[in-house]
Order: sequence, then C-alpha cells, then structure tokens
Amino acid sequence: MKRVNTWILIADGGKARVLVSEGRGSKLTEYVKMRLNADDLPEAHVETERPGRVHESAGPARHAIEPRMPHKRQIETDFARHVARQLEQELSNFDRLVIVAAPKTLGDLRQFISAAVEKKLEATVSKDLTNTPDQDIPGLLGDDIKL
Repeated sequence: MKRVNTWILIADGGKARVLVSEGRGSKLTEYVKMRLNADDLPEAHVETERPGRVHESAGPARHAIEPRMPHKRQIETDFARHVARQLEQELSNFDRLVIVAAPKTLGDLRQFISAAVEKKLEATVSKDLTNTPDQDIPGLLGDDIKL
C-alpha cells in the first residue's frame, strides 16, 4: 500500500515551513526546501523615501500621497504569493496539503494558490503556530485532521 505523503504548511506573514507526514502515526519531519522567510524576498528590503507630493488644485499647498497599502502589509501579501508559487513548483512532492496559517496569511494564501494545489488541499486551520515546536503540532490540529 502506498503511503500518503501529507504536507503541513505552517505560515504567518513573514515565515513559512513545511512539515511532512508520510503516513498515519509517522513522525513529522521538516521539508528543508520549503523553509521560507519574507526577509529573503528582494522587495522586503526596499525602503521608500518620503512619499510623493501633489499640488493642491486651488492654491499653493502640497500634500503627501499615501501608499495604497502599508509597506509591511505589502511584504506579507508578496510573501503569501511567493509561498503559493513554491507550493505549485513542489506539487509532485505531496499527495495532500494542510495549511495552518495566521488569519490574514490564510486569506492571502487562499487568494494565490492555484487550482492544482487546491485539489490537494485537505484542510485549512486559522491559527498562528509558526513558533510552535514540531512535536506539538499534531495535538494542536485536533481530531478533525488525520495525519
């Protein structure tokens, strides 16, 4: 009988890692290729100067242009897009996927994951477990998710 290779993606806005379960009751191991950090993205280090200025239509006053999205939130969104791309590239390495992510990150990931990855998506859990030790993860996921 073929073992079912389940990936558990644990992510927040700045870090992501994948734990692998190779069958029911097996020990979780980390898939090192999928240890990602938002600081590794090139756009994470782009610091903007003063915001651009516009002239008032009636008078000599000038106003700063507010960015559409705060820089930190933009990095988190770009990071979720990057994680979704990585899952797409690693698609052949897993049979099932469980995503455990902070609520905002989970929403971003749902927006960016492809249809092929979504077919393998078994469950999503809206929790931030990025700083939780690997051995504690199965107990925190509950009985609904069978690893």
